[in-house]
Amino acid sequence: MTSDFTIDVLMHKQRLRYIEPRRSTSMRLESDSRDDWWLWPDTLTCWDHTGAHGRSEPSYAMREPIDDSERETILERIVAELRQRHGLWVNIAGRAAEPKPPGWGPPPVRNDIDPELAFMLEDAPDVDAAPLQSPRVLTQGDNDAVIGAIDSVLVIVQPMADAGWEQAASIARQLRWCRGTLRGERVESPPGPLSMGLIATREFDMYGSDPDLARLINDIQREMRKRGVA
Repeated sequence: MTSDFTIDVLMHKQRLRYIEPRRSTSMRLESDSRDDWWLWPDTLTCWDHTGAHGRSEPSYAMREPIDDSERETILERIVAELRQRHGLWVNIAGRAAEPKPPGWGPPPVRNDIDPELAFMLEDAPDVDAAPLQSPRVLTQGDNDAVIGAIDSVLVIVQPMADAGWEQAASIARQLRWCRGTLRGERVESPPGPLSMGLIATREFDMYGSDPDLARLINDIQREMRKRGVA
């Protein structure tokens, strides 16, 4: 495990990313009513790998579980980094808390932005971006990998849709449309750009407890954008 790392703190998303060369991982970072900050170690589960081009690979293609020894090292590094360099006194949920030093104050909070709006817009498509195009020729094998990811998500989301949850029904409908498109089936004309990524981010990450599912749905949406159909 390398000693070369950085930390990206996303307070408006209540998350942070721990980044090493060619791989990274994320975990939950939350504050309570007393302005005490907590890391949630049970959300530190998998590495996301990056390819030779330096960009993140789709999570369904390049994920690796984090073992217990690595998790402890990562937690120690994050706690030290947040306290010493970010001015954030943080403890680990489920473990004995170390009291703040006398005079320690919470970090400044920005009040010039709407954090929920910033969160929702973070992954929104750029309407002024260049026309969508793939950087390489996508093969049927590439499509099959995305179809497999869609099927795995539908196993989770479809029962929620069947139970009457409107947001899950919307995600499931968009996933089936994507799957039909990749299979070359006749599909209805989409009413607009895919929105399942934003819905998933809001419902499963921002207000839910399954950020990995939200990330996978966003991966699928990005794969569809590569094909110019999202």
